[in-house]
Amino acid sequence: MPASWCSELAIPLAVLLQARQIRPMRLIPILLALSLLATPAHAQAGWWVQDNPHQGYTFAVPPGFDGAGESGNLSRFFFNRAQLSAWSAAASRFETEAEAQLASDLADGWGIASRSTTATWASWSATKPGRVMHQHMIALCSGTGYAALRIEYAQVQRPEIDPLIAPLLASLQPMC
Repeated sequence: MPASWCSELAIPLAVLLQARQIRPMRLIPILLALSLLATPAHAQAGWWVQDNPHQGYTFAVPPGFDGAGESGNLSRFFFNRAQLSAWSAAASRFETEAEAQLASDLADGWGIASRSTTATWASWSATKPGRVMHQHMIALCSGTGYAALRIEYAQVQRPEIDPLIAPLLASLQPMC
């Protein structure tokens, strides 16, 4: 794809947004899909793939994040004051689990900035004083579990970490 495809797409999206033909929340899945088309996260310089075949998912780790090891079904990576966590768990109903985790974030004082859900994935972004958080969950192939990525970082880290969010969250995939 030529490099100009992004700018060619940006104008129609802006027009549709202005005309209210696309609601802003509907853009999240579109932007996630476009980020996958641009360049796969694992193909970008410095990214590496973390496969978790026993838990049934894979994702790409951004450059600069160092692993802090695994504990059961949880993996943690750190970059300065940013923390990236990946985990999986059993869940009888994916949508119920996603709603429960979102409710837990609200109870912990996170203010939800954006949210998008389907029957097989859920994403939300939130803030609290001085902090930013993004969480993305996917249903696993077994139909009886989910995998999740969560990144939390300081507001002052936004210029360096925000560009990593879309490819990071899009990289979480089930291993079927």
